[in-house]
Amino acid sequence: MNDLTSVDHQFVRRLTDIILANLENESFGVIELVHETGMSRFSLNRKLHVISRKTINKFIREVRLNRAMEMLLHEPVTASEAGFKVGFGSPAYFSTCFSEYFGYPPGMVKKRGLNNSVENGKEFLPAAYAPQKESVNHGKKQSDRIKSLQLNIAFFSSCILLLIVTFYLINNKISGNHNFITAGKTKTQKSSIAVLPFINENQDPGNVYFINGVAEAFPDNLSRIRDLKVRTKIPATNFAALNLFLQGNDVHNIAESEGKWELNIKAEQLYQRAIQIDSTFADPYASLGWIISARDIDSALCLANRALHFDEKNPEAYTLKGFIYQYKGMDREAEEAYKLSIRNKPNNSPAFRFLGELYFSQGNCSGAIENQLQAFQLENNSMQESNLIKSFSSSLYYLGFYKEGERYASKLLELNNDSSYYYWGLASADLDLGNYISALKWAHKMYACNTKNPDNIYHLMYTNLYLRDFREAERLMQKYIEIIKQQGRKMEPDYLLGFIYLETGNKKEADHHFEGAIKAIEKMIGQNQSSDNCAAYLALAKIYSACNEKTKAMENLLRVEETMSSTIFRIKDFKNCTMLDNIRNEPGFAEYIKVAETRYIKEHFKVEKLLAMAGILDAKQE
Repeated sequence: MNDLTSVDHQFVRRLTDIILANLENESFGVIELVHETGMSRFSLNRKLHVISRKTINKFIREVRLNRAMEMLLHEPVTASEAGFKVGFGSPAYFSTCFSEYFGYPPGMVKKRGLNNSVENGKEFLPAAYAPQKESVNHGKKQSDRIKSLQLNIAFFSSCILLLIVTFYLINNKISGNHNFITAGKTKTQKSSIAVLPFINENQDPGNVYFINGVAEAFPDNLSRIRDLKVRTKIPATNFAALNLFLQGNDVHNIAESEGKWELNIKAEQLYQRAIQIDSTFADPYASLGWIISARDIDSALCLANRALHFDEKNPEAYTLKGFIYQYKGMDREAEEAYKLSIRNKPNNSPAFRFLGELYFSQGNCSGAIENQLQAFQLENNSMQESNLIKSFSSSLYYLGFYKEGERYASKLLELNNDSSYYYWGLASADLDLGNYISALKWAHKMYACNTKNPDNIYHLMYTNLYLRDFREAERLMQKYIEIIKQQGRKMEPDYLLGFIYLETGNKKEADHHFEGAIKAIEKMIGQNQSSDNCAAYLALAKIYSACNEKTKAMENLLRVEETMSSTIFRIKDFKNCTMLDNIRNEPGFAEYIKVAETRYIKEHFKVEKLLAMAGILDAKQE
């Protein structure tokens, strides 16, 4: 107990109190505890495992057993009565669990007296309040662990096969359709299926990643059903490859949800080893592609195509292709890829989210919000839920719904303690409203959450530009570049970095970034994607304005107006963009702002109606 921090102790105490309040409710289990805490199952399981090396189910059972021990020691109850009072419906099962945990059956407690607890002046301490000691089996051989995992997967596979077969039989009986040959010629009713939670009875905490992977894979893959065409729960592949793939997923989830990007190196190695063992296993190709996309977008596309070569309906690969096409400015191809992903996996929350972001970049804000709301209805993965909250709250911020954006950003504090993103939202809102000192305060708080996160550094650097503190921006820029290199990522030309170099007297580096950015932007324009052309022309306007080439700057600004389908650019922020200072008084600039604001307001009101219908909008709007 002394090893726990104050926060961890309060967390464990809270969980224990919830379980004790529902002690006699036999059906109170993992799902109910997850609901009571307001956390996702993945987040609760991971946090509890870090604190005590216990799964949720094991934690609940031990709280029940320790309370039973207290009853048997201090209250006039029989073993069976104690079992019923702590939520065990079967006296035999209670006796078995009790014996395994304490080393002797519950009927022996009163006979043994208090010799092992208070007789020697020792306080009885429920194990739920203290970190679990290293198991005596912690050093068991790897072969034993694999054997245990094989038994787990065999058990799960059998259960799922039985469940699917039973469902088909029941469905066919109800519809009066017993002939599989003529089944397609009759109209069947809409089918539904209930998925019960998996329970990890294995005592090895090292298997948690596997149980999490299987538990998430089962409902995930069942969701791909179309007219009940069930795709296997887990791919038919080499077990060792599957084991490595699930380990990679677990490490990647932690890297993404906790911002520990260095863990992605380990995840990448695990995916590569899975592919080496089974080169036809599609899923690790797609997962590896997501990691590599941060540094090599073309290689990521090759991996997505490789995954689809072995599994032509792989939804993750289609989502990855959509993301890559969107990055390349190929809007039509991106939209098609996202829709194919959703077609092959109807509850594909990430695909709905990315599709929403694509629509947002095109200025179709109402379509974006609709897809993001759809993603919320389907999401059951904590990491993806975090990304979705970030995407949705960003949309709200950009459209001027600051209170609602902050409210959703605050959910990340509850979900995974992501105060970094919460502070980003507050800083962004203040930048929009011209409260630059306050914005800098929030940006510093964001940076302090993780000083090695390049996004945090970049935003603090960006915020300093609004205060015209170019020396501080330069210091942060160098730190940003150093972190990018440490992560093994290529430093691409960035016109914002070019602007900082220009303002601090380093014209050579400024020209390098400006010229590289112009080349990349002109390539994007050549692909003739309207939404990205809008962003591209705006970027060119900023670059030429910073270089004091006013004619070219205004020419590109007018092209922005011609393609102004997008409203993602914060108009209030745009009015005060430091890079546009040189053309602020040019003829036509004020008119452009007026047109942009008109379109922005129109989209704002369209989204306002959607948010009101969804019950998200605050009753009072400023």
